[in-house]
Amino acid sequence: MDSAPTQSSETSRVLRFAILLIAVLIPVLPVVRVYFWDHALPRWYIAHAANEIAAERIESATQSLDRSIATDPSVAADIHYWRLRLDILLGKKDLSEAELNSFKEQVFSDLKELEDSSLQAAVSDWIGSRLLQEHQAGTAVQIMSRFFPPIEKRSPVQNNDLAYARAIAKEDLDLASEEIDAALKKAPERNPGFLDTKAWVLHQKGENELAREFAQVAIDLLYQDLAGVDREISEAFYPDSKLAEVRDRMESSGLENEKVAAAEGVAKIPGISESQVQQQLRMIAVLRHHRATILEALGDETAAALDRLWLRLFVFNEVDTLI
Repeated sequence: MDSAPTQSSETSRVLRFAILLIAVLIPVLPVVRVYFWDHALPRWYIAHAANEIAAERIESATQSLDRSIATDPSVAADIHYWRLRLDILLGKKDLSEAELNSFKEQVFSDLKELEDSSLQAAVSDWIGSRLLQEHQAGTAVQIMSRFFPPIEKRSPVQNNDLAYARAIAKEDLDLASEEIDAALKKAPERNPGFLDTKAWVLHQKGENELAREFAQVAIDLLYQDLAGVDREISEAFYPDSKLAEVRDRMESSGLENEKVAAAEGVAKIPGISESQVQQQLRMIAVLRHHRATILEALGDETAAALDRLWLRLFVFNEVDTLI
C-alpha cells in the first residue's frame, strides 16, 4: 500500500498544529515575560536572599538583592527588600563609617528611581526608624531629610519622626524644635509620642524644666487614653499611683514577687494580643526612661526612682535600647 498520502497528511497536520501554536504563543509570550521577568523574578531574588541570609551566605544574599533591584527598580518600594539590606548591614560586627556611607548612597540611588515622592518619603521613614533603633541616628537623619517634603508640607508623623531622630543624634536641635512644634500644631489630637519627642528635644537643648512638663503630660495622657478604653487596662500597666503603692510595700513583698505580679497582670488583659501588650509596654518604657533622665538632670532622684522602678518591674534592664 502506498504510504505517501498518509505521510503528506501527517506532515500537514503537524504544520497546522505548529502554526496554531505560534498564533497562540505570540500574544501570550509578552505577558509571560512581563509577569515572570519583570515581576516574579525580582521577588524570587528577594526570597532567595532571605534564605541565603538565614544560611549565613551573606555574599550570595547581597548578589541576589543586587539582581532584584537591577531587574526591577520598583523593588526599592518593597520594605522586605530594605529589611534584608539592613539585616546584612547591621549584622556586621564592626560596622565602619564607610559602610554606612555606602548604604546611604545606595538608598539615595535606589529611591531616586521611584517616581512617587510620597512613596520615597514613606520608605525613607521606615529605613530611618530601623536605623534609629540600631543607634545609627545620624544616618537616619540624612536619609529621612533627603526624601521628606518641606516642613510645612509634611504629615505630623513625618515631622515627629525626623525631630526625634535629630534629638537622638543631638544635631540641628533648633530645626528639630521647629519640626516637632509643626507636628503638635497639625496633629488632629494630642499624641503622647509627639509630646515625648518635644520633651526629649528640650532635654537635649538643656531646657529640662520645660522638658519635665512635657514628659509629665505625655505619660499622663498615655494612661488617660488607656483608662478611656478600660480602667483595668490602665491599672495593669501600672500608672504612677499604683507604682507608688508598689514602692511602699516593696520592703515586705520583694522585687521579684512584684515582677511576677506585674507580668501576670498584663497577661490577663482581655482582648489584647501578646504583641500588642509588648508594644504598649515598650512605648511606656521609652516615655518613663525619658522622664527619669530629665528628672535626674534636674537632680530629682526621688521622682526619677519611680520611673526606674517601673522599668525594673517590667524587666527593661537595657535602657540603651529604649529609643
